[in-house]
Amino acid sequence: MKNHLSFKRLPFITLILSLLTLAGYLFLMLCVDHGFGVETIVGVVKPIGAFALVMVLFSFIFLFFPEVIFKLWLKRIAWWYGLGLLIITANTPVLSSNVLAVDRSQIVFGGMVILAVITLPFIVIMRRRLKA
Repeated sequence: MKNHLSFKRLPFITLILSLLTLAGYLFLMLCVDHGFGVETIVGVVKPIGAFALVMVLFSFIFLFFPEVIFKLWLKRIAWWYGLGLLIITANTPVLSSNVLAVDRSQIVFGGMVILAVITLPFIVIMRRRLKA
């Protein structure tokens, strides 16, 4: 049986960076006296926390597959999807008086759930292609 955990530099580095970002988010939200405005916390800090949480899960999943699949995922899906999600998130208002308004962290988290739905079939298809 082939050990896929032996040469996983890129997914492992991504996992470490995502964990550090998530730890920084948790430290900022729990331990630091909030000297930031509400717009900064809701508009910047919470979306980064949601992104880091989901990237930890993605990186952990990709540790169990060949690194080639992770590189293909980065080039074909994550890069373009990330750019589109960044544009949508930047155009979302930080605060709204509307009762049904969504904030940026909800947009990022929902976008990452959709990315997970796209990623899982991609992993299965690429793994079958690499075995053939």
